[in-house]
Amino acid sequence: MNWLRLPRSCIPSPSAPDVDTASKKTLTPAVEPQAPNGSAPDSRVVPKSRIGSRMASRLNDMWKQNPKEADVNNKKASRHAKVKINSLPSEKRIYADHVTTLSMDELVAMSSALNIPWTGDCAHLEMKIAARLGKVCQLTNFVFNGATNPHGMKQELTMAYISNNELDDQNFRANFGMTVEQARILKRAQTLANLDIVMVAGGEKLGLALYFDSARAASNRKEWAQALVLRGRIGRNTKEIMNTALGTHGEVFAAVKEAADVLSKLSEQGYFRVDMVAGHSLGGGYAQYFTAAYTSRIKADGVKPAMVLFDPMLLNDRQAADAIKGAPYGYDYSTPRGVAITLNDSKAPAPTLLSRMKGAGFRHPGLVELRLDVHPGDAADNGQGLPVHLGNPSPGWLLGYHDEMSVFEMAIRRFTKKET
Repeated sequence: MNWLRLPRSCIPSPSAPDVDTASKKTLTPAVEPQAPNGSAPDSRVVPKSRIGSRMASRLNDMWKQNPKEADVNNKKASRHAKVKINSLPSEKRIYADHVTTLSMDELVAMSSALNIPWTGDCAHLEMKIAARLGKVCQLTNFVFNGATNPHGMKQELTMAYISNNELDDQNFRANFGMTVEQARILKRAQTLANLDIVMVAGGEKLGLALYFDSARAASNRKEWAQALVLRGRIGRNTKEIMNTALGTHGEVFAAVKEAADVLSKLSEQGYFRVDMVAGHSLGGGYAQYFTAAYTSRIKADGVKPAMVLFDPMLLNDRQAADAIKGAPYGYDYSTPRGVAITLNDSKAPAPTLLSRMKGAGFRHPGLVELRLDVHPGDAADNGQGLPVHLGNPSPGWLLGYHDEMSVFEMAIRRFTKKET
């Protein structure tokens, strides 16, 4: 396939879910939190005899003004600067062995989180959910193994990397309307955030799939197969983990935001769309940050990316606010925005990174947690789709099955497999 000559035609935007409230439960978005100092207005009145009528009037208004209204009226305040993601309630957790066991309420939550238009046909929705999760498995297989079907999965997607070679190629940049500076920004994000940008053919318009990972070196593809179970890299990753815990953010998040700005502008110009974002561990935090930054910079009727995360890091308040700071369009963290998949053994429960972070005061509003069971016979992987041992994988004492990417795939395949 000649990636430099792909068509640029547009694809119709999917309609928003239309749920029949008479027969189905819908998700109610969480109420936007008030500022920490959002107490009831003080009824005190400043005596006019002391200061003068004009000054007294201004001071009375200050006492009575709601903090939320004050932020809106302050033209110098950045839009969404008061986002407090960790004061919002976490989205629901779903326990399910198979997609067909989802309740109506869970179907609504999963389809909304994956940007699947509501049809009222449960079987159709189950098929769409399974297909979308299957595409994420294909993406991770491609990223780790350079193949889309190492486990015998049916190959439905054609994928190709946007590597440094493409970004350095003048013809490639011209085909995407990309400047040299924009290419430099994307290359920097690829290096700092372990970001893979993958072109996905098969639709009327070229799609992009993004994968953020913190458990392998981005500079050497030959190491990927051997790095599937690494616990992360010392240095840059450790610093960003500490930044998240301390309520700030560093250079990697800044690079991810710059990449989101570049891709949103190119998407608005009609060259492609970002339709899938995935991430693992700290990369899951980067994925959330990117999705918020990207979505808040495309038109409200644009195609929103589906986000699937593997036991992700959660965002602190400053990261969540900074991702959408300066964006022309809104972004509501409380509405369904993605699925976070975690692993557990019902007979011997193990912790997850998500549960550890929730215990530390973090929340995941809008992020549906899909908890899948690990079964005996789930296999570890040697990086080429071949099992190296059978039996129940052993969880780590700190984060359970957090690093077992191949077991995540086995659990997803079991969840989505068509029953006969």
